[in-house]
Amino acid sequence: MKKFVILLICLCLLLCSCNGVYPPSHSTHGNADDGVSASPPYISPFYYDSFSDFKKAINKEKKLYAELSDMRASEEITANFKAFVEKYQSQGVIVPYWNGKEIELRNEEGFSNISFYPSEGYDRPCIFVHPKVSTGENLYIHISYIPEDIIKSQENLTASEVKKALSPKSANIDNLGDAHKNIYEKTIRLADREVIALVIEYKEDKRNSTYLVYDDLLIEVRDNPEVWDEEWFSALSFAPCK
Repeated sequence: MKKFVILLICLCLLLCSCNGVYPPSHSTHGNADDGVSASPPYISPFYYDSFSDFKKAINKEKKLYAELSDMRASEEITANFKAFVEKYQSQGVIVPYWNGKEIELRNEEGFSNISFYPSEGYDRPCIFVHPKVSTGENLYIHISYIPEDIIKSQENLTASEVKKALSPKSANIDNLGDAHKNIYEKTIRLADREVIALVIEYKEDKRNSTYLVYDDLLIEVRDNPEVWDEEWFSALSFAPCK
């Protein structure tokens, strides 16, 4: 009888996965500890080895939409995802550049270089780029679009103001939270501009989250400040994939 029950449970799990039903999941990259709302039912990301592969996928949006439909994404997730794809088609597939060249990706066997989430941080589409790291820590660059209503709300938006608008309860300069050691604003020089970044230091992670606004993008760089210092940031920019 016990063996039969175990077999029945396994069969149910298999049927759920085959039908695109996934267990609930919080952010896998750290936004959950910033106090944002719980994520919707998990939607698998799309993985790419190179920026050119990612660009090709964006330009074949019908295939992306079909795959998202197979995952049984909600109407809200689907609408946000389509808006993101259309923006990337009209403005170009924006990717990180370092010293004027597309940033080198990690190319580590068994791990993705680029992950495109239909719904993740703040329940919106986003991209995780994993650059090459010789020192071993898990550096990533998180890219998402700022909603139009937030962009129009005021001029010269800072990352702190965008995060407040996206989620009033998220970690910010006036909301430290239990997981954070320190939160502050800092002027950072990038390759082509200065920005007022929001820096979040964690109690149990030597990496910081450095948030910045770049045109209509909200960028997070999750980095070890001892490695990814001011000199590294001064070579960083964002532009359409070639």
